[in-house]
Parts: sequence; C-alpha cells; structure tokens
Amino acid sequence: MRAIKIFGYFLFLMIIKCFRLSDDVDRNYKIAKEISRRTLKSAGITVESIGNENIPESSATVIIPNHKSLFDIMALILIVDRTMGAVAAKEMYIPFLRRYIDAIKSVKLDRFINGSVDKREVVQTQRKIIETLKSGHCLTIFPEGRLIHDKDFGEFKNASFNAPLKTDAYIVPTYIHGSEGINRKGRWFKFPKAHITITFDKPIKPSEAGIKTTSELSQTTKGKIVEMRNRFDSQP
Repeated sequence: MRAIKIFGYFLFLMIIKCFRLSDDVDRNYKIAKEISRRTLKSAGITVESIGNENIPESSATVIIPNHKSLFDIMALILIVDRTMGAVAAKEMYIPFLRRYIDAIKSVKLDRFINGSVDKREVVQTQRKIIETLKSGHCLTIFPEGRLIHDKDFGEFKNASFNAPLKTDAYIVPTYIHGSEGINRKGRWFKFPKAHITITFDKPIKPSEAGIKTTSELSQTTKGKIVEMRNRFDSQP
C-alpha cells in the first residue's frame, strides 16, 4: 500500500507539473529537482552529499555512480545543482516520465535486453552522447547498466566510457551509499525508509591523466569508487 501511495504521488507530481516544461533546460531541471525532493520525502528517504565542489561548474562532465536503487537518479538530481541529464534506459521512456527525461537533455539507451544488438542504434546513441557532451552539458551514466542489489559492484561496461573519452570530458567518480536496501530482490515495492549518502571524488580528465583507452578509464573510475566505498565502510 505504501509503495502505491509513493508511485501515485510521483505520478501526480509529474502530471500537474508537466505543463510547465519548456525549451529552457535549466528551468526544467529545477522542476525535476522539486519533484525528486517531494517524492523522496514521501518515501522517507533522506539524502546528503560530500564533495559537491568536485563537480565542474561548466564544461563537458560525466558523473559516474554505482547503481543500487530506482531512487538513485532522484537523489542525484536533488543534490547536484548543475543542470544534469542522464543516459536513460529505453524502459524508462513511459508516458509523462519520458517528457521529463527529454526535458533535461538526456539520451535514450537501448540495452537490447530482449533482442539482438542493433549496431546502427548503438552508433547513433554514441553520437548523441558525444554531441550532448560537446555542447558542454553534464550527464549521469550508470556504467553497471543495471541495479546491483548488494554492497558489491557489477561490471563497469567499457562502452559507457567511449563518448567521455572521445570528448575528453571530466569524469566524476561517484559513490552512492545507503540505497542498496531499498529495492532488494523479492521485495521491490516495499521501499523501506533510508538515508543515502552520495560522495563525489575529484574529477578525472582523460588527457591530463594520460588515459587513452576506455578500458583504462573504466578501471580507473571504478577503482576510485571502490576506494570511496572502502573509506566509507572503515568509518566507525
């Protein structure tokens, strides 16, 4: 019942505010931020952040976090003040929600879960990400490509780092802690209350770090996130 109320409230907010969306991406992001704030509050989820100063105020930037729950992107939107889009799975493009995803200058990604990979679609998606980054926009990319339900990390897909490497965008390794218990297997829609802490590490610029391959960039970024996790877990 609680999950239905949360989803219902989220849908209500999207419906009543969608008419305010416009061509002004910054304004649209503020609307998305307000919806995120109110939805998280209704779900009993609080969010704090560490290292916001590590997010470049301008220039092409990619925030790379681990992925534990459906609320991760809302938590990020809530605390990231710079206008930010996302590389969003095609499955997220449902009525109303798709309008908000596009309104903050995001990129749709087909993960080809139920079919063979369309190479032309992959190329077009990469081109779109590159164009978006070249415009100086900020994007969030979840390199694991799916929810990881425990405190460990999944494989970081090298393809997630192709466009950031080609555009020499700033990479911000990001560790999300506390959301891993929200969408556990077998109880996806129980939504226990939670406190999420998001930590942003210093940005990596591939050219300055001497990184030349997606594999190296992926491993370096994941290593930074693992270090943040270990530091967090070692705290008393």
